[in-house]
Amino acid sequence: MKNIKLIFLAVLFISACGKKTTINGRVYNPVTNEGIAGIEVYVTKPKAGLGYDGNGTKTIFNTTTDKLGKFVIEERFRKSKLYTINYSYDKQKYKLFNEQVSPAGQEYNGETIEFPLIPLGFLKSKIDNINCFNSSDNLSITRIHTIMPSYYGGIISSYDGCFSYEFTGSVDGSPNGYVYTPMGWHKAIGIVTKNGISTPFVDSIYITEGGFHTWHIEY
Repeated sequence: MKNIKLIFLAVLFISACGKKTTINGRVYNPVTNEGIAGIEVYVTKPKAGLGYDGNGTKTIFNTTTDKLGKFVIEERFRKSKLYTINYSYDKQKYKLFNEQVSPAGQEYNGETIEFPLIPLGFLKSKIDNINCFNSSDNLSITRIHTIMPSYYGGIISSYDGCFSYEFTGSVDGSPNGYVYTPMGWHKAIGIVTKNGISTPFVDSIYITEGGFHTWHIEY
């Protein structure tokens, strides 16, 4: 599905029973710290007798983030109920920021609730040993995203000999030859070994929102 609804925050036991509460929030891009406009935000509660399983819920409030990515929830919450704030996003435009921790079960303390969401760009990758010495050449690198260090999973990639290859693909409807890639700085850090001599290796590329990029790693 193009639009995905994600649950981010459970608001449990909001102070006084039935008291009208104002909750201020923001959906933002953690790369630029700018707000993201037009994101639909919902508040749901379990339907009576169905239990809380993610499906037996009822929306009691919905709104859309403004041009600064801000939203305001004004609703009466019953102290004995579990309420959840969630929102929908387009997976062809944004990547869920998977480093966040949802403070489920906490009372709302009056602070602005912030939900990070990273815009996507498009990337092709090429790796070339442009000064090959012999078959014992090696490049060992780990790729990282500076905002989401776990994006590449900490995998060390190793390329032997006179390696030359273009990595392309089309994933989840991305344009031919490109893959969806989170906005921001991507780095390749590792070691190059040639003629028995090892030297540090660093390369990087900045992915723009909606931009098309080719990361050509040469060593």
